[in-house]
Amino acid sequence: MFNPEIFQLNALLSLEALHERSENWVQQLMQQNV
Repeated sequence: MFNPEIFQLNALLSLEALHERSENWVQQLMQQNV
């Protein structure tokens, strides 16, 4: 019952979320430095 397409989609979504989170983190860091 393993579906590689579903697995790829989940991986892509979590990667996207991780990217957004790191962007938010960088913005907060830059605001603190100013």
